[in-house]
Amino acid sequence: MFRWFWCCVAVFLSISVLQTTNAATYEIVFEEGAFKYDLSSTSESVDNKYLARVTVKKDGIVIAKELRGSTLPDAWAFYQRWNVELKHTDAPRDADITSIFEYFEKQTAALGNGNVRLGNTKLADITDLLDVLNRVPVLKSGEYPFVMGVHKGGRSVHGKPHVPRLLGGTQKKPYDLTDPTSKATTPGGFIHTLNKNNAQGQKNVATGINIHDGRKDDKDYKDSEGCLTIRPQDWKGFYGALPSPEDWSKNKHLGVVLVRRGVEFTDSPPVAPSSLSIM
Repeated sequence: MFRWFWCCVAVFLSISVLQTTNAATYEIVFEEGAFKYDLSSTSESVDNKYLARVTVKKDGIVIAKELRGSTLPDAWAFYQRWNVELKHTDAPRDADITSIFEYFEKQTAALGNGNVRLGNTKLADITDLLDVLNRVPVLKSGEYPFVMGVHKGGRSVHGKPHVPRLLGGTQKKPYDLTDPTSKATTPGGFIHTLNKNNAQGQKNVATGINIHDGRKDDKDYKDSEGCLTIRPQDWKGFYGALPSPEDWSKNKHLGVVLVRRGVEFTDSPPVAPSSLSIM
């Protein structure tokens, strides 16, 4: 009987060690502006919409690289302002993004106060639409823990792929990178953003932030209301580098998304699991 007991204990310990051994830390890095805006191409070009270099690492080892993505929703308008009108060639910082959204807001207000027409359409009549585009949330640069799940429960134009789902806080206390007391515990929870959000009563917060592929129509928007996006051509490589939600849960993997802006782009060291702030 004692032999049977100790055999059971040995089996249990073996299973526990195996599960711990299978656990991995996945790191997804978005380096906004690492790819240069192509002035010889059109603003609607797919490549000009995805200027963030995306790298996926597993336990510090690169498993997918040189993918294109974006940390900005429908970013062609932003890039047009930053790279073409302001003639910048460097990567934007958070402050630059905030400044450009403020510029868009002022431009929209000016249109609303005037009688300028585009053909038979008074531009003031479409300022509400422009204002919606100006106030789509953008994440601050920094680290965000994530888990694997399904985008919008499978009820979106993207079907039912498994996607990284960023963790956030509560409505009363959203996850804020500048507040060490805030916690990221809930997939799709509340996260502080750089700019106002129409969907949250003009507050600087967002919910339901995932990483998914952009629209496949080159002339269409990227279908992002604050989410991080991957260029459609690169989605298969990105998607294939990550485990399924079932694998994620079973093996207790950890994940972190790094949004990097306004920095010199070099290989970043792996993120230690203890720094993921998953409480």
